[in-house]
Amino acid sequence: MNIPVNDNAFNRRKFLQSGGLALASAAILAACGKSDKVATSYPRIGESPTTTGLPTAHVTDAVLLRTASSLEWCAIDAYTAVAALGLLPSAATSVVKRFQADHKAHAAALTPLIKKAGGEPFECANERINELYIGPAVELITGPAAVPGAFGSLAAVTFSIGKTSEAGTKTQLSLDTPSLNSLAYEYASC
Repeated sequence: MNIPVNDNAFNRRKFLQSGGLALASAAILAACGKSDKVATSYPRIGESPTTTGLPTAHVTDAVLLRTASSLEWCAIDAYTAVAALGLLPSAATSVVKRFQADHKAHAAALTPLIKKAGGEPFECANERINELYIGPAVELITGPAAVPGAFGSLAAVTFSIGKTSEAGTKTQLSLDTPSLNSLAYEYASC
């Protein structure tokens, strides 16, 4: 026996479809509607430390020259720290002293250029670079370091440094181009 199907009949499928359409419409309207309530606090877990933003400063020629000077002083201090470890063979000591003297000459040559650009000389190491790269590297030096690629690239250079671990690996330090928060701005002092 065939029972004629009434196209206008309200069956379970149509009921569920219309219910789903009603829910979707309500969700869209709720999302797009205006609310008189404004969130004044957001849920969070734990306490976040307060932060202090950097002062407003512009990257000028003087800032870049001061930064270059600070990097020369980083090299000078790094050579001093490595020599103080007493791990260098005596033949390397004269080379390290020569490199250090070259960096001192570079830093001295930058001082009049900084003044000419209207800046105050910066005759100390860059704290940010020391914190990120020099300090950790000096702490790890107990064996040879390796640079796996050629210099000259603007990409990060990865150094393998320190003792070989039980897994046969060394600590990896990635040296990037200095970022804006590592420049020696005019408000920075030694």
